[in-house]
Amino acid sequence: MRLTLDRPLLLRGKIVQPDGTGLDRYILVRNGQIESASRRRPPLTSKAIYVETGINDWIFRGLI
Repeated sequence: MRLTLDRPLLLRGKIVQPDGTGLDRYILVRNGQIESASRRRPPLTSKAIYVETGINDWIFRGLI
């Protein structure tokens, strides 16, 4: 099942790397696909959904 949003989704938090470490990054998702993962916050429109994870939360790119 594939679920897509009609608005961009920006996630910020610790993103798990292949070696198991976590780096603080932003992930931008559009049309159900990761568009970018970066240190800097990408420019967004006001209709984007922004989610900042908690200090003990992790983001796994393969599960997006």
